[in-house]
Amino acid sequence: AISPDAALPAAAHEVAISGYVKGDLSVDLGADRGDTFSTIGIRAGATPNGHVRLHARQSRMRIRTRSATAVGPVRTRIEADFFGTAGNQARSNASALRLRHAYGEWQFLPGFRVLVGQTSTNFSEFILQSRTVDFSGAVGETFARQGQVRLAYENGPWFLSAGVENPETDLIDGGVFSAGANCSESATDLCEASDGAPDFTMRAQYEAPGGDYAFQVSGLVRRLKIDRDVAVGGIAQSTVEHGWGVLGAAMVGLNENVRINASGLYGRGIGRYLAIGSGVVSGPIASPNLDILHVAAASAALQVDLSDTLESNIVAGFLDVAGNQRPAGSVDRAFSLHANVIWQPNDRLRLGVETIYGRLRRTATGTGNAVRIAFATWFFF
Repeated sequence: AISPDAALPAAAHEVAISGYVKGDLSVDLGADRGDTFSTIGIRAGATPNGHVRLHARQSRMRIRTRSATAVGPVRTRIEADFFGTAGNQARSNASALRLRHAYGEWQFLPGFRVLVGQTSTNFSEFILQSRTVDFSGAVGETFARQGQVRLAYENGPWFLSAGVENPETDLIDGGVFSAGANCSESATDLCEASDGAPDFTMRAQYEAPGGDYAFQVSGLVRRLKIDRDVAVGGIAQSTVEHGWGVLGAAMVGLNENVRINASGLYGRGIGRYLAIGSGVVSGPIASPNLDILHVAAASAALQVDLSDTLESNIVAGFLDVAGNQRPAGSVDRAFSLHANVIWQPNDRLRLGVETIYGRLRRTATGTGNAVRIAFATWFFF
C-alpha cells in the first residue's frame, strides 16, 4: 500500500498477495477416483483394487488490488491453482497452472458496482458455507466459472445482481456427426452447436445482521442451438430451444456453534452448471429436435463447532436427470455424502480428515459406488 502522508492523507492503492499450499492424501477403497472425488465420474463395475494418491494441485495463489479513483473505487482479483493439465507422476508431477478468477470491479455510484471478467457464475449458491476436505464438494451443487459482465446493487443486508455470461451449448449428439458423444461449440464443431446469445443470470440475496440466517434465490435463462449448415443425405437442420433454471438456498444458525445450509434447484438444459456433461440430447439428423434434459438437485450441510479450533461437517447432495433420448451411459441419478473433522489452531494452518461416499446410476449400464478417505493440510499465506 502507498503510505499516507501530508500530500496523500489516505492510501490510494493497495495490493494483497494471498493463498495457500495444500497437500492432499487420498485413499480410495475401491476404484481410483483421481485427484478429486467426482461422483459424476463413478462407473459401474469398475475394478475395486484400491488406490493411494498424494498431490498438491489444489494449492492456490491470488493477487487482489484496491484503488481509490476520482470516479469511484476500483478492485481487481486474479487467482489460479494447479488443476490444469496433470503432470507425469513418474517424474516431475508438473501440473499446469489454471486460471480460476480474473476480474475487475468498479463502484461507480454508492451501492452500485459493475464486474467484468471471469469468476463464479451469478447462478451459484453464494451463501452456502459447507466445507469439505476433498476439492470436489457435494453432488448437486452448481459449479461454473466463466467470463461475464455483472451489475450489482448492495443496500445493507440486501444484494441484487444481474449478468450476461459466456454461453456454451453442451449436448450429446444423436446424429451422424458424432453420435453419442459429449460435445459443444468450443470442444468440437462436429455437433454444429451455435452460441449466438449469452446466458442471462439473476440473483437476490439477504444476509441478516449478525449472520444468524441468510437466503438467496437465483435464476438462469439460456439459448441452445444446433445449426447444421452442411446437409447430410440432403437434410440440413437448424433447431433452437431455451433452457432455464431456478435455485433457492438458505443458511440458519441454530446457535453460535451449529449452522445448517440447504439448497434446491430445478431446471432444463442446464447440465454444464451441474457438471453432468450435457444439458441437451440432439435427435438424428433426419429429426430436427432437441431433447432438453430436466434436472432436480439438492444439497444440505450441517456444521458443528466442537471448540474454538475444531469443527465437524456433514454434507450431502442429490441429483436427478430426466430425458427421453438419453443414450446408454448417461447420468441418471447421483448421491454423495461427506463427513469430516477439521482442526484450525490458527489462521495459518488447517488440517482435515474426511470420509466420502458416492453413488451414481447411469442409464442402461447400472449403478456404481465409491468410497474415499481423504486427508489434507493447508498452509495459508
